[in-house]
Amino acid sequence: MRMNRHKLDNFLLFLDNAKQWCFSFQTAQVYFDEPTNTLRHSLTRHARSGVIVRVAKGLYANPRSTSRPDYALESFVKHLRSGLITYLSLESRLSEIGIISQVSTVLTLVTEGRSQIYETPFGTIEFVHTIRKLDINDSNLMFDTERQIYIASPNLALSDLKRCKRNLNLVDTTDLTELQTEWEQESE
Repeated sequence: MRMNRHKLDNFLLFLDNAKQWCFSFQTAQVYFDEPTNTLRHSLTRHARSGVIVRVAKGLYANPRSTSRPDYALESFVKHLRSGLITYLSLESRLSEIGIISQVSTVLTLVTEGRSQIYETPFGTIEFVHTIRKLDINDSNLMFDTERQIYIASPNLALSDLKRCKRNLNLVDTTDLTELQTEWEQESE
């Protein structure tokens, strides 16, 4: 089926009913019977008119979706790094647990994939490549069901910050031992 505004609205409603507020170009290709270039132009046209929001190359969101998650930025991670182990760490993780006093304005994640920064209409996502072998069964990783991403333990997040040679000036490790102990008790 070719894309027009009515058919796009039906597609967005279908996704929203399935609790999906964002979609990939590949998902749109399955739904709409259009040549690749025509579909790209259609999506671009609808993004310009505000019907959809272009998040990143090949990733779109429905601004009117009722299923938009509380953690919108985190919801893009699985689409941008599909099939790769990726977890919240570095400044973002250390900021949320109070090891860094400043609030992080960038969602920083460690990944097996390449390093890349995505400037989205919803905020900035930074993926930082690691050569370290990642394992989702690592006791320093926990799956956050609310955000639908893996998160690093306090010790791992600080270790990642040091390993990546990031700025350590704002780090206050006063409560690190206590936070790590709480982490270990939670993950048991």
